[in-house]
Amino acid sequence: MPTGSERYTVNHNYKIMSFIYRMLETTEFEYLHDTRKLFRGDKKRIPFCFSNVFSRYGFSDTKHKKHLIISSPDRNLILNIHAFLQKSINQNLKFGNLIFNLLDAKVFDCSTRSYKILTITPIIIRIPKSIYQNYQLDIRHFYDYVYWREQFPLELFLNQLQRNLKKKYMDYYGKEPKNDLRFTNFILRKQISQKLEIHGSTQTLISTLWEFWFEESEIKDNMLFRFAIDAGLGERNSLGFGFVNPI
Repeated sequence: MPTGSERYTVNHNYKIMSFIYRMLETTEFEYLHDTRKLFRGDKKRIPFCFSNVFSRYGFSDTKHKKHLIISSPDRNLILNIHAFLQKSINQNLKFGNLIFNLLDAKVFDCSTRSYKILTITPIIIRIPKSIYQNYQLDIRHFYDYVYWREQFPLELFLNQLQRNLKKKYMDYYGKEPKNDLRFTNFILRKQISQKLEIHGSTQTLISTLWEFWFEESEIKDNMLFRFAIDAGLGERNSLGFGFVNPI
């Protein structure tokens, strides 16, 4: 439960990510915070994602419990986080200037029997110049990449979404998935433009909220579908973007 009155904002994403890295210190996953090892390929990337801090009564209500869900396809990473939290029950945890008293921590498997998933936090998709320059997009400058937005062709978003998901799967498992996961049924719920503070600088991100649903035959025994729920969709999952829930 929160012990202070500061309002939760998207800028706390970076602080929650930093807190997750702190929980992994002195574990086998401590290297995840060392970008040099990851860029050199010395170590394997372990994807993880997390939800917003949420409550059925809204974040501003300080009288009720708040929740945070952390997801990953790597069970050992989740168990290490859980072990840290178990030692911190009834202690105060700090996300930036926000202080919470930890009441409980649980590990659970998310059911994937549902054919519908909702993005609880928005998806970030960047389109590289090598791809978007083949389209007549209304942009002022030819940047190395552009954030997908609703006035751009859907094809750009869907192709990059699938390409990104398969790449994360291959990076983690070291092999291609047996099945594809095609995003053919969907509703675009909202586009969001938000400023996010990262390493002391402010970036403007364009992201979108979606609803996807699938046929039973598409997700039965489909490891890519399960991976999408555990790892998140799109980019910057370790910053809490692209967190999804099955309905």
